[in-house]
Order: sequence, then C-alpha cells, then structure tokens
Amino acid sequence: MQEISPIFSLRVLYFMTTKKVKLNLSDPETFDEKIQWLKFYWQDPLIVKCGDKYTVRKYIKDKGLKEILPRIYGSYDSPDEMDYNEYPSKYVIKTSNACKTIIIVNDANYINKKKIKTQLETWQNLDYSKTSIEPHYKYMFPKIIVEEFLEDGVGLFPTDYKFFCFNGKPKFVEVMTNRDENHNIERHFYDLNWQPLNYTGTEQNLVLKKPKLFDEMIRISEILSEDFPFVRVDLYEIKDQIIFGELTFTPSSGMATYFTKDAQQEVGNMLELPRHKKVGFK
Repeated sequence: MQEISPIFSLRVLYFMTTKKVKLNLSDPETFDEKIQWLKFYWQDPLIVKCGDKYTVRKYIKDKGLKEILPRIYGSYDSPDEMDYNEYPSKYVIKTSNACKTIIIVNDANYINKKKIKTQLETWQNLDYSKTSIEPHYKYMFPKIIVEEFLEDGVGLFPTDYKFFCFNGKPKFVEVMTNRDENHNIERHFYDLNWQPLNYTGTEQNLVLKKPKLFDEMIRISEILSEDFPFVRVDLYEIKDQIIFGELTFTPSSGMATYFTKDAQQEVGNMLELPRHKKVGFK
C-alpha cells in the first residue's frame, strides 16, 4: 500500500498514532503537520547524508566540529566483519539507517555473539522508511557502527540534550533523562534561557541543572542546523566535553503525541516551510 499510495498510508498511520482524523498537508499549521509536509515535499539529499548515523560524521567534520564526534572502533557492512577483540570492555553497537537499533555492551566478557549477529542482520534487512513512513531512510545503506560507551554517571544512558532548530536557529531544548534499554524516558523542555516549558501538559516540579557547556551547545546547534528548515541536534555533555549524538529530521516520525495541543501550535509557528518544494532525494 505504501508503494502505491504513501500519502494515504501516512494518513492511516497518523490517525492510528495520534487519533486525529485530519492531517492537513495542503496548509499545515501544527508542528506534526509541518514535519509530515517536509517528509514528502522537501527531499534534499543532504537529509539522507545527515540522517545516516555513519555518513553524518563527514558532515560534522566538514563543519569544523570533528572534536565533538564520539570515538568509533569500527564500521562494517556485515556482522561477520566484526572483530570483538578490537573493542574495549564497554561499547555500543548500532545500525546507521534506523531509529532505536542499538545494543549496549556493559561487559565484553558476557556477550552472546550469535544473538548480536542475528539482531544486527534483522535490523539491516529492515526497511525503516516503510515501518515509520519516513522516506529518507530508504536511501541509507545499513552500516554497522561500534562506538564508545558514553557515561555521565547519572544512569545507563547519559542525559540527552536535543535542540529543536528552525532555519539555523535553536529555539528550545528537550532534555531526556532516565532512559533505559526499553526506551522509557523522562522528557523536560526548556527555552534557551533555561526556563521550563510546559509542552507536555505535565507540570515540571524538578528543575534540572543547566549544563555547564549550554551556550557552546547552542553555538554548535546553530552551525549544524544552518542548512535545513528544521532539524533536531542531539548532544551530550560528558566530562566537560560536548559529544555529538545525531541529527534528527522527523522526530517521532512527525507524530509527537507527548506535545499538548497548544505546544503543537506554538512549535508549528516556529517552523517556516520552504517556499519551493524538493521532491526526490537523488
């Protein structure tokens, strides 16, 4: 059905996820609607390059920011190429062309290589563009990446700072805490003055500590977002150093059910869509 009518399939998935009957693509207003518009009508090849967790590394280097890249221990076309003897005691395995395809190795002495191989092959054969109706993933080669294990001493995953950027200007940050391997998380939103934003409808009683390098994170987000009408720049602060996470163009596949109705409208107003369409990632 997606190959015959991707827009129809999108409307069905959008309704099933958000329970909203109408998806306005002719004159989009909310944040989710504008993300859906960008999926199909601003298909720039640079999105494919920068949405890919491996090829984005060259983009970061070309922007003069290679120092923020996490250390990489290897990249492979197949799990058969992996040499576990080359990795430290802790590391992360991920595929480059999807979301939530990550394996955490806390202790290299206790790993099931056969299980890892099966999981990676399953992920590599997955067409994530069809699963989530995010067309740019279709044009990414499913590379396997082995990266350094990032720790900030807070939890299994470090605190994640996700800057929502519009035409090269960061407007606010989503702070993710207490993430676990099942992708359960706590979301906190702040403006760039570190004032809480009640975007989820859940009053925020605990104000998190502002990261020491917050102003530098904003500067980096400006550099990495300048080529796009919208992108979310994900960063970490590890031992007084900023580490790059990823660039995300379609957060929650444009179905951010955690935003309130008012937040959908407010964030949607921040996103000015391009005047001219780009159809085709090649």
